[in-house]
Amino acid sequence: GPRAVPLPQVVTGRIDSIVSGDVFRIGLHTIRLYGIASPLIDQNCIDQNGHSYECGYIAARMLRDFVSGDEVSCRIMNINAKQELMAACSVGTFDIGAALVEEGWAIALPAVTPIYIPYQAKAQQAKSGLWSGQFQMPWEWQAEQQQIQQQKAKIKVPKLPSPQSKKKKSIFDVF
Repeated sequence: GPRAVPLPQVVTGRIDSIVSGDVFRIGLHTIRLYGIASPLIDQNCIDQNGHSYECGYIAARMLRDFVSGDEVSCRIMNINAKQELMAACSVGTFDIGAALVEEGWAIALPAVTPIYIPYQAKAQQAKSGLWSGQFQMPWEWQAEQQQIQQQKAKIKVPKLPSPQSKKKKSIFDVF
């Protein structure tokens, strides 16, 4: 079978591209922030006034603004089924996951690690970011979108009978 490639313990560098609030690329590595979850890039949430807004896009922009071309250092924890490196990443002394959770643009995943719980408590108290309104957990939103797509795929467009031609037959008609 394929040889297991040893995981790098640390990946450092500037972020080349941002996939979503918690996923980005450094060189050939796709890195997913460990212990947190951001809304998916095309996810919508509800603000405090009951209006829909592009929370996934804003979360990704918050990540971009936070790292803004700085050197990022990622400590690799493990690798997931999608071959993404799960990592705790920082800019200088600032943990990126903690910053996103504290600003309310990512949620803590206590089943993965308890370290981000206090940051989330702060965000919830301050009604920051996602906590200012309503939102679905990213995996719930994703499941719902997939369901919607499946429903759409099931809808059959009825075939209408073609209108009967009223014109007189011509010598060119094939009988």
